Amino acid sequence: MDNVVLIVEDDAGLWPMYRYVLKDITYPLMFARTGEEAFKLLKSEQPILIFLDVRLPLMNGEDILSYIHGVPRLATTPVIITTSMREDELHIPGAYYLRKPIKPETIRDYAQRLLHISA
Repeated sequence: MDNVVLIVEDDAGLWPMYRYVLKDITYPLMFARTGEEAFKLLKSEQPILIFLDVRLPLMNGEDILSYIHGVPRLATTPVIITTSMREDELHIPGAYYLRKPIKPETIRDYAQRLLHISA
């Protein structure tokens, strides 16, 4: 298992933006469109950072975050919640929040800071 940056986002139209703004990150990027896809990847991969959309088909981001916090090898992985919901509408401890629409440079800045902290 190599370290990867996992991006869980059902809007595949945003994937090129993530690729572009994270192009200088030395870790490979992996994408999941649904909560179910993310769940499968989390069983086999070791993300060093996770961008997690809350509203996903098949399994929501809150369920995925609960799983992450319950698995010892994943529990300290930084998670950035990306959502159009207000932070006070969410009840998700142990994550950073970025409210959509997100400026690309904000994604890059968070990734650089958190990868430096967790690397």
